[in-house]
Amino acid sequence: MTGTKGKSSVIEMLNMILEEAGYKTALTNSIRFKIAETAERNLTRMSMPGRFFIQSFLREAVDAGCTAAILEMTSEGARQHRHRFLDLDALVFTNLAPEHIESHGSLEAYADAKFELGRQLARSRKRPRVMVANADDKASGRYLLLPVESTLPFSLSAQAPYEATPLGGYFTFEGTKIPVHIGGEFSLKNALAAATLARALNIGAPTIASALDRLKVIPGRAERIEEGQNFAVVVD
Repeated sequence: MTGTKGKSSVIEMLNMILEEAGYKTALTNSIRFKIAETAERNLTRMSMPGRFFIQSFLREAVDAGCTAAILEMTSEGARQHRHRFLDLDALVFTNLAPEHIESHGSLEAYADAKFELGRQLARSRKRPRVMVANADDKASGRYLLLPVESTLPFSLSAQAPYEATPLGGYFTFEGTKIPVHIGGEFSLKNALAAATLARALNIGAPTIASALDRLKVIPGRAERIEEGQNFAVVVD
């Protein structure tokens, strides 16, 4: 999972879908580290910790009987070679925004560092390899040209009818209404990214809808605080 924004949310959404489909999951993101039923907050201040953390984490996940692992992967992690020795089955690209320039020196260098994760997918020994990319973002083009078995663009405009409100919304996916309980159009796009990869894993739209309907909140991601106040409080 890579992109400037939405990575942790897409991971949480995809995790819910995979669990609904019967997978035993592990995940790493900016929010938490999870292996099977055990989870702990990510207090490292890093989305992708180093010193072979990911490789060790995956060993623990295998030992725990996990059948799927979802990883947040960053340009900084790639620049420091933290993605090495990972054979990816799939990669999701959410978007590219002009951030982290102070670390990489330029937007172009930032984009190139992030695209190294796409190259890692192309190098993977796994088959089939799946690339899912947000077609509404112009930076998706080269991800969709990667030499892998399946490239899947997604676009919210193609999922009509859809509706986004501050409290949530829905979109249509293969004729099924997919509910999203997190506010903003960006949340629909995050859910669509997760749904697109899930469908590539042969998970049906009804299962996707059921899973996302159960996801009411993602900690710190457009999280509304309701304590009876007469004004909105949103943690993001």
